[in-house]
Amino acid sequence: MSEKRLAKRLTSCIPTRDFVGIILTLLFVNAFACAQVSVDIAPRVEQNFSTHWLYTPKDVSGGETPSLNDASFDHVSLPHANIITPGETFDPDLFRFVSWYRKHFRPEDS
Repeated sequence: MSEKRLAKRLTSCIPTRDFVGIILTLLFVNAFACAQVSVDIAPRVEQNFSTHWLYTPKDVSGGETPSLNDASFDHVSLPHANIITPGETFDPDLFRFVSWYRKHFRPEDS
């Protein structure tokens, strides 16, 4: 089949008016999708959440409550080893205990 005949056959499937409409629609959608939207947002604030933690190596009744008096807790930073063991020995039972980490913070107003 000749190229002219093939082109005529392909274009006869879609009326010219519809073909132009389809092309214009695709161009419009593409332009709309590529448009850059400018949004004014405040710069991101990064905070170090690893510091100013409180730690106690024992179970504390009500440890999850905000009103707990944690004045006796140790001040630590994370990561923190909740127990120091000698390098030459390892006893898994040394790590089987409940301890508490707490942190007081308030998210900044947005």
